[in-house]
Amino acid sequence: MFRKKENMLINHIFPKKKSKLTNQNSDTGKEAIYNRICRAFQEDHTLPADFKLEEINTEEKIRFAPGALEGIFGHHTSGNSGNNEELYDFLVKRVNQLPKLVINELEKSGLLSNEMVISDGIIKQIYDNKEGIPADSLLNLACFFITDGTEEYTVKLGLKLLCLFNIDNNTELKKILLDLAVWEGFTEYVILNMSDWTDKNNAYFQLAKRLNGWGKIDAVERLEPETEEMKEWILCEGCRNSIMYSYLALTCAEKCDLYHVLKTRKLNEREFSGTKDIIEGLLDEGPCDGISVIENANELLFMFVIQYEEIRLNIEDITLLDSILDYVNTFDGEDKIWIKKVEESIDRYFSQTDFKLYILNSLQEKKQWYAINVARKHNIDIAAEYLEQLKNNFEANVNYISYLFEVNQYVEEAVKVCEDNLVYEKVAKGMGKLLGLGKAEHWNVEIVVQNLGNYPSLGELLIKASIHSPITRYRNMAAMALEGWKQKLNQPLCNISNELYHDIVEVSAIEVDEQLKERWKLLLQ
Repeated sequence: MFRKKENMLINHIFPKKKSKLTNQNSDTGKEAIYNRICRAFQEDHTLPADFKLEEINTEEKIRFAPGALEGIFGHHTSGNSGNNEELYDFLVKRVNQLPKLVINELEKSGLLSNEMVISDGIIKQIYDNKEGIPADSLLNLACFFITDGTEEYTVKLGLKLLCLFNIDNNTELKKILLDLAVWEGFTEYVILNMSDWTDKNNAYFQLAKRLNGWGKIDAVERLEPETEEMKEWILCEGCRNSIMYSYLALTCAEKCDLYHVLKTRKLNEREFSGTKDIIEGLLDEGPCDGISVIENANELLFMFVIQYEEIRLNIEDITLLDSILDYVNTFDGEDKIWIKKVEESIDRYFSQTDFKLYILNSLQEKKQWYAINVARKHNIDIAAEYLEQLKNNFEANVNYISYLFEVNQYVEEAVKVCEDNLVYEKVAKGMGKLLGLGKAEHWNVEIVVQNLGNYPSLGELLIKASIHSPITRYRNMAAMALEGWKQKLNQPLCNISNELYHDIVEVSAIEVDEQLKERWKLLLQ
């Protein structure tokens, strides 16, 4: 029913020469989201990396990146198909009213929020009751939600409702949807509308090239590599995203026929970079299938490894080759020929590698994660050099301080550096159940405190700051450290640190977390 009148209706709502929209909610003064997105476009029709639809609320709560909720539902759950009776009743009662008035009322109603997935159930309810709902009015309302909505959920609802109609012949409306899809919170909703577009594959391709997060994942998964250009792009750029490479690695390996590519040609620099992304994602099988489901996986890895023959390794290459060795060393299949070839090739590269030089250069280049992981893997002692980096550039290095506790070197000196960089007044004070999310006024003290349990009386000022923090994680780390002190010295806390004992007496009287109440009680015994 909803598909019969759509061409006439949409052409009426979006006339061919419609001027650029400047819609604004007269009650709130907020500009339509579609306009905000279009105004923010860069020359390549992408959005700036720091683009936000809204200023971030300072209220502490878990937040999701654009498209994350939809991505999580799509990849880790069976979907969201529940009904929403209130929303259904709202729409049915107002379908014939002026869309601007409906938008104003919806955005004041509290029925939806920007941090929820618009349920498939609302579409099913409308379709099941389509005989009593005027198609032209519903389509009109959906289009106004899309172009005039000033909240994310208004636009999402419009896009969901539009799925009931075939818009393949309306070029202007399709362009509006493609523009909206560049904000990755809308990508999946737009892609749902593309199912019956005759040019949908090219639309997926154009979107995939403009996106980097959950939206790119969704677009690449649906893209069919119909041309050599598409295959080459999937090889070189398809896997790279800001979420996890593992989400797209297997998809890209299959769609670009990575096995055939590696077997038949020497990769150029761009192709090799893209292949490294794919291999990295295949080896990380946490959220998705990867290397373990690939036929001839060990041969594939060997063909990849020999691409390094004429390439000078960097710290990222060493890390990737280490991951390949970890994988083949755990392989329990019958065919070990390719494993031996992989190991021989990597051993030959590594025999010519000055690991410590690479590691120290990486510390200088602020690639601490790579440097420390390679140092751990190859038993290279960089404790003295890392401590020096900690002194010279504290905030860039403090997140990796656990390394010094692991090797048990320079711990006292490192904790002293941390205390010298503690601005006690800037560490949040007061009781609370904060998660400690977002940008803080101070470096994260609990990174050090969590390692102090084996070092009685060391870092007392850091523990004191954590005890009095409204961030529950900080207080838990302080309790853990002091529990370690008591156990190690087999003494009551009041004998180890009378000051911290009295701090706990003070905080335990106002503690709001039940588990911490018990921990404080035991520490005071």
